[in-house]
Formats: sequence, structure tokens, C-alpha cells
Amino acid sequence: MERYYQDITILPDADTSPHFIMGRLYQAIHIGLVEQLDEYQNSPIGLTFPEYSAEKRRIGNKVRLIGPKSVIETFNAQKRLESLSDYVHATGIRAVPGEINRFGSFFRIRKKDTLSLPALARRKAKRKNISYEEALKILSSTPEPKYNNPFQWLKSSSNGTKFRLEVGYEETNAINTHDTGFSSYGLSRKGALNSLPIF
Repeated sequence: MERYYQDITILPDADTSPHFIMGRLYQAIHIGLVEQLDEYQNSPIGLTFPEYSAEKRRIGNKVRLIGPKSVIETFNAQKRLESLSDYVHATGIRAVPGEINRFGSFFRIRKKDTLSLPALARRKAKRKNISYEEALKILSSTPEPKYNNPFQWLKSSSNGTKFRLEVGYEETNAINTHDTGFSSYGLSRKGALNSLPIF
């Protein structure tokens, strides 16, 4: 299957933080990918982040959509991102270059410490056989966890809460696309790392 891609880049703006724009951009992409999920909740479009940096803990200012041409056309980034047209630029849809020797997988990192305090307290109370209040007190006195992964703040469509979408990256030897597709965030699913061309 021939793969195509489309780059969406955040334009420099003196008045607006690129991280804020990336949040709005990623939210819009996520909503578009949700609309394209199949019956198994898989997206045919995967995302890569050409400016991803684990050292700087940022996913960068560019998102690359990779998938079948017809699916990217249906996604219609130009129309979907009209409200961000002053802040982002979407290229045309292009064929992925043939001579690529780097492949990798972007995936969501979920940590136990990203759960809400009440959820953690319920879990701790059950495991340690202590009261919920005691567990809450123990957790409240524990220092905040340190986050060392690149991330983007997003807002949940279902309940409106803000959360950190932490993104990990792993280089692979060759392209490997499982039948599972990608998540509604365009990332590989746990246990089935779908690799994409990195260029």
C-alpha cells in the first residue's frame, strides 16, 4: 500500500504560545480522527512529530499525518483547521518518499500517577486495606510526580477535563503496520507498535 503524508506546521506568532496552538491543533486533529474510527475504534491515519525531542520534553511545532491518500483527503485538514488558519499551515498531500531508512513508532505513555487523586486513593485503600480517608491523606503528603516525557495539554471531549497526553517514541528497524491501526490520537496502541517512516 502506497503511503501519503500531509504536514501541518505552527506558524511563528509573537502574541501566542506555540504550545497553546499545538493544543488547539492536536484537539482538532483528534476530533477528525475520531470521526474516521472504524468499528474496532482504530484510525487509518498515524501521526509523526518531525520536531519531537525527548531531551527538550516537547513534541514540536509540526505534525505529520501519514496514511492512504483517500483517507487523508477525506480528513480534509484545510477545512478542519479553518479556525486556526492564521496560526498553522497545511501542505498539500504528497507521496511518502521511496528511499527512507528510518522508521519509528509514537505511542501514548500512561502512568499510574496521571490518575486523579481520588482514583489513586481508592486504589491505595483497596490494596493496603486502609480507609479511603487515610489513603487520601498519605497521597496528599506525597510530592508531585515528575514528568519527563514530551507532552501536550488537551481537553477531554467527553467530560471537559484537562489532561496531559504524554507521547513516547521508539525507533524500529522497518515499517510495521499491524491490522490494529492507530488510536484516535494518531498514536500506536500499546502492545502493537505501528511504525511509520521518519523523515
